[in-house]
Amino acid sequence: MLPRFIYKFYLLFGVYNSFIFLYLLSSLIINKKLKNIINFFDKEKKIIILIAINVLIFFFIPTKTAIISLIIILTYLLLIKNFNQKFILLIIFLNFLYWIVSYKFLEFKYTNDNVCGPIQAVDAKFNFKIQEGFFSEKKIKISNTIKCYSKNFKDKNERYIKGEKLSD
Repeated sequence: MLPRFIYKFYLLFGVYNSFIFLYLLSSLIINKKLKNIINFFDKEKKIIILIAINVLIFFFIPTKTAIISLIIILTYLLLIKNFNQKFILLIIFLNFLYWIVSYKFLEFKYTNDNVCGPIQAVDAKFNFKIQEGFFSEKKIKISNTIKCYSKNFKDKNERYIKGEKLSD
Protein backbone atom coordinates (compact mmCIF):
# COMPACT_ATOMS: atom_id res chain seq x y z
CA MET A 1 0.00 0.00 0.00
CA LEU A 2 2.82 2.44 0.83
CA PRO A 3 4.70 1.95 -2.49
CA ARG A 4 1.50 2.61 -4.45
CA PHE A 5 0.86 5.71 -2.33
CA ILE A 6 4.37 7.06 -2.97
CA TYR A 7 4.22 6.27 -6.70
CA LYS A 8 0.85 8.04 -7.12
CA PHE A 9 2.25 11.12 -5.39
CA TYR A 10 5.26 10.99 -7.69
CA LEU A 11 2.93 10.96 -10.71
CA LEU A 12 0.67 13.59 -9.21
CA PHE A 13 3.45 16.15 -8.83
CA GLY A 14 5.01 15.19 -12.16
CA VAL A 15 7.90 13.01 -13.19
CA TYR A 16 10.26 15.98 -13.31
CA ASN A 17 8.80 18.21 -10.61
CA SER A 18 8.84 15.49 -7.98
CA PHE A 19 12.59 15.90 -7.75
CA ILE A 20 12.29 19.68 -7.40
CA PHE A 21 9.72 19.32 -4.63
CA LEU A 22 11.96 16.83 -2.87
CA TYR A 23 14.91 19.22 -3.21
CA LEU A 24 12.90 22.18 -1.89
CA LEU A 25 11.61 20.18 1.06
CA SER A 26 15.05 18.83 1.96
CA SER A 27 16.68 22.26 1.57
CA LEU A 28 14.03 23.74 3.82
CA ILE A 29 14.81 21.15 6.47
CA ILE A 30 18.63 21.21 6.08
CA ASN A 31 19.26 24.93 5.57
CA LYS A 32 16.73 26.35 7.98
CA LYS A 33 17.18 26.38 11.70
CA LEU A 34 14.61 24.61 13.83
CA LYS A 35 13.20 27.97 14.92
CA ASN A 36 12.63 29.00 11.28
CA ILE A 37 10.92 25.72 10.46
CA ILE A 38 8.61 26.09 13.45
CA ASN A 39 7.82 29.67 12.35
CA PHE A 40 7.09 28.43 8.81
CA PHE A 41 4.71 25.74 10.07
CA ASP A 42 3.06 28.23 12.42
CA LYS A 43 2.65 30.83 9.66
CA GLU A 44 1.23 28.30 7.15
CA LYS A 45 -0.67 26.20 9.70
CA LYS A 46 -4.06 26.16 7.92
CA ILE A 47 -2.65 25.14 4.55
CA ILE A 48 -0.39 22.49 6.06
CA ILE A 49 -3.28 21.00 8.07
CA LEU A 50 -5.45 20.81 4.94
CA ILE A 51 -2.62 19.12 3.03
CA ALA A 52 -2.03 16.64 5.88
CA ILE A 53 -5.73 15.73 6.13
CA ASN A 54 -5.92 15.23 2.37
CA VAL A 55 -2.77 13.06 2.41
CA LEU A 56 -4.20 10.88 5.19
CA ILE A 57 -7.50 10.46 3.36
CA PHE A 58 -5.67 9.43 0.20
CA PHE A 59 -3.41 7.05 2.11
CA PHE A 60 -6.38 5.14 3.49
CA ILE A 61 -8.56 5.49 0.37
CA PRO A 62 -6.09 5.33 -2.56
CA THR A 63 -8.38 5.61 -5.56
CA LYS A 64 -8.20 8.28 -8.23
CA THR A 65 -5.54 10.97 -7.91
CA ALA A 66 -8.22 13.58 -8.59
CA ILE A 67 -9.16 13.20 -4.92
CA ILE A 68 -5.88 14.82 -3.92
CA SER A 69 -5.84 17.65 -6.44
CA LEU A 70 -6.32 20.01 -3.49
CA ILE A 71 -2.80 19.06 -2.41
CA ILE A 72 -1.36 20.33 -5.70
CA ILE A 73 -3.18 23.64 -5.41
CA LEU A 74 -2.15 24.17 -1.79
CA THR A 75 1.44 23.12 -2.47
CA TYR A 76 1.70 25.65 -5.27
CA LEU A 77 0.28 28.31 -2.95
CA LEU A 78 3.01 27.51 -0.44
CA LEU A 79 5.65 27.65 -3.16
CA ILE A 80 4.47 30.99 -4.49
CA LYS A 81 4.36 32.51 -1.02
CA ASN A 82 7.68 31.14 0.26
CA PHE A 83 10.13 30.38 -2.55
CA ASN A 84 12.06 32.13 -5.26
CA GLN A 85 10.31 32.89 -8.54
CA LYS A 86 13.02 30.92 -10.43
CA PHE A 87 11.76 27.69 -8.86
CA ILE A 88 8.20 28.52 -9.85
CA LEU A 89 9.22 29.20 -13.46
CA LEU A 90 11.25 25.98 -13.55
CA ILE A 91 8.26 24.01 -12.29
CA ILE A 92 6.00 25.57 -14.95
CA PHE A 93 8.54 24.75 -17.67
CA LEU A 94 8.91 21.15 -16.49
CA ASN A 95 5.12 20.76 -16.41
CA PHE A 96 5.02 21.71 -20.09
CA LEU A 97 7.97 19.44 -20.88
CA TYR A 98 6.13 16.51 -19.29
CA TRP A 99 3.40 16.88 -21.93
CA ILE A 100 5.97 16.47 -24.72
CA VAL A 101 8.56 13.99 -23.44
CA SER A 102 8.61 11.85 -20.35
CA TYR A 103 10.18 8.79 -18.84
CA LYS A 104 9.14 5.74 -16.90
CA PHE A 105 11.23 3.75 -14.50
CA LEU A 106 8.65 1.09 -13.65
CA GLU A 107 7.04 -1.43 -15.94
CA PHE A 108 3.80 -2.84 -14.61
CA LYS A 109 2.28 -6.26 -15.20
CA TYR A 110 -1.51 -6.35 -15.07
CA THR A 111 -3.98 -9.14 -14.34
CA ASN A 112 -5.70 -8.52 -17.66
CA ASP A 113 -3.95 -7.66 -20.94
CA ASN A 114 -7.23 -6.72 -22.61
CA VAL A 115 -7.44 -2.96 -23.17
CA CYS A 116 -11.13 -3.01 -22.22
CA GLY A 117 -10.61 -5.17 -19.15
CA PRO A 118 -10.17 -4.02 -15.58
CA ILE A 119 -6.81 -2.46 -14.74
CA GLN A 120 -5.16 -4.07 -11.73
CA ALA A 121 -1.39 -4.14 -11.35
CA VAL A 122 0.03 -7.34 -9.92
CA ASP A 123 3.76 -6.76 -10.38
CA ALA A 124 6.25 -4.01 -11.15
CA LYS A 125 9.82 -4.16 -12.37
CA PHE A 126 12.43 -1.44 -12.70
CA ASN A 127 12.86 -0.61 -16.37
CA PHE A 128 13.92 2.92 -17.32
CA LYS A 129 12.73 4.20 -20.69
CA ILE A 130 12.15 7.56 -22.33
CA GLN A 131 8.79 7.92 -24.02
CA GLU A 132 6.40 10.38 -25.56
CA GLY A 133 4.82 12.78 -23.12
CA PHE A 134 1.56 12.79 -21.22
CA PHE A 135 -0.37 14.31 -24.15
CA SER A 136 0.34 11.35 -26.44
CA GLU A 137 -0.30 8.87 -23.63
CA LYS A 138 -3.70 10.39 -22.84
CA LYS A 139 -4.61 10.55 -26.53
CA ILE A 140 -4.01 6.80 -26.87
CA LYS A 141 -5.91 6.00 -23.66
CA ILE A 142 -8.91 8.08 -24.74
CA SER A 143 -8.93 6.39 -28.14
CA ASN A 144 -8.86 2.95 -26.49
CA THR A 145 -11.62 3.94 -24.07
CA ILE A 146 -13.82 5.12 -26.94
CA LYS A 147 -13.31 1.80 -28.73
CA CYS A 148 -14.22 -0.10 -25.55
CA TYR A 149 -17.38 1.90 -24.93
CA SER A 150 -18.39 1.68 -28.60
CA LYS A 151 -19.19 -2.01 -28.08
CA ASN A 152 -22.24 -0.92 -26.09
CA PHE A 153 -23.73 0.80 -29.13
CA LYS A 154 -23.87 -2.32 -31.34
CA ASP A 155 -24.98 -1.09 -34.78
CA LYS A 156 -24.00 2.53 -34.06
CA ASN A 157 -20.51 1.80 -32.77
CA GLU A 158 -18.72 3.19 -35.85
CA ARG A 159 -20.62 6.45 -35.49
CA TYR A 160 -19.65 6.60 -31.83
CA ILE A 161 -15.97 6.02 -32.63
CA LYS A 162 -16.02 8.80 -35.24
CA GLY A 163 -17.81 11.16 -32.82
CA GLU A 164 -20.85 11.46 -35.02
CA LYS A 165 -24.44 11.96 -33.94
CA LEU A 166 -25.93 8.62 -32.83
CA SER A 167 -29.58 9.31 -33.61
CA ASP A 168 -30.91 10.14 -37.05
